[in-house]
Amino acid sequence: MTINSDSLSEVINNYLENFFNSQKDTEGASIDDLENMYRQCVEALERPLFIQVMVNVEHNQTKAAKILGLNRNTFREKLKKYHML
Repeated sequence: MTINSDSLSEVINNYLENFFNSQKDTEGASIDDLENMYRQCVEALERPLFIQVMVNVEHNQTKAAKILGLNRNTFREKLKKYHML
């Protein structure tokens, strides 16, 4: 089973479009002032993804890592990063 990446991409695209439009509407704000946007976007997606996967595998890290396609040790490091361990 695979996720419908078109739907997820559409949701993310709409969010980012609204975000950039709001930046244009904010007086004194500039797109050039944004920093680490890639990292922020990845973190905004990773944490809730990890939460939902962990809940659905009853917190079995090995199963969660397999579902996510991550090495178990890499997954554990990411869980630590988000204070989920």
